[in-house]
Amino acid sequence: MKHKTFSIFYKILVQGVFIFLSATVIFSLYYLISNSLKTTNEFNASQFSLPKGFNFENFRYIWTKGGISVTFKNSMVLCVISVVLVLILGVLAGFAFSFIKFKGKKTLSYLIISTMYISPMALIIPLFIQFTKLNLVNNYFGIIIIYTGFHLAYSIYLITTYFRNIPDETLEAATIDGCSKFGLLFHVFLPLSRSGLIVLCVINFSLIWNDVLFAFIFLQKSEMQTVMVQIAKFQGKYGVGNMTHIMAALLIISIPTILLYLLAQRFFREGILAGSIK
Repeated sequence: MKHKTFSIFYKILVQGVFIFLSATVIFSLYYLISNSLKTTNEFNASQFSLPKGFNFENFRYIWTKGGISVTFKNSMVLCVISVVLVLILGVLAGFAFSFIKFKGKKTLSYLIISTMYISPMALIIPLFIQFTKLNLVNNYFGIIIIYTGFHLAYSIYLITTYFRNIPDETLEAATIDGCSKFGLLFHVFLPLSRSGLIVLCVINFSLIWNDVLFAFIFLQKSEMQTVMVQIAKFQGKYGVGNMTHIMAALLIISIPTILLYLLAQRFFREGILAGSIK
């Protein structure tokens, strides 16, 4: 009886937490969208009411005069290139660690995983000094190297986990059919790990898209900066007097990640299950 009561209480608690989180997300989106469509006078009168009309002037101002269009393109290019590089390198490394036998494999995998525990804050000054000497500050190639390096370790770890969960019988059958090592990678490993790889790409894209620290330090020229740095500048430039502009900018930069999560939502459960331990 006690176990049944506890089970019911646990289910109610879990459902309550999910309802609370869902309500928080829905309210945040409502607050962001409604205020981005208001004039400054409407916002000052009431932050929680519906807008009186569809005022797109805030978006037009932010996109043109606010410079969001340039920084948005910069962020998109950096994110796509970095995510693709992380995926390619992660897949090749994960394939080697999960399938190919070579000396020192376990030691090398531990060394790669250990880099996940290094704080990015501890590396900013050494990286900045080194990148300055190599002329990689205010250089897209330099920031791509940083993004790729900091997201590669856990990507290799997750991809290796996905690949190791592929049944040995499947690999043996493909090998008997004459499949080469790279044939196994492209015809067995990648298709069976598709969900996990898509989830990993979405997570990496979100993390890189939302980065402010590295973009602010290593891309100091205004025409090269990312959209998140531009938003930080907006908050200092406009303050609380033009919150409708800031809301419009926040809504614009939220669109890529929201669309990615909506498009990839069906892969999240499959990806989590694919990455679970046998």
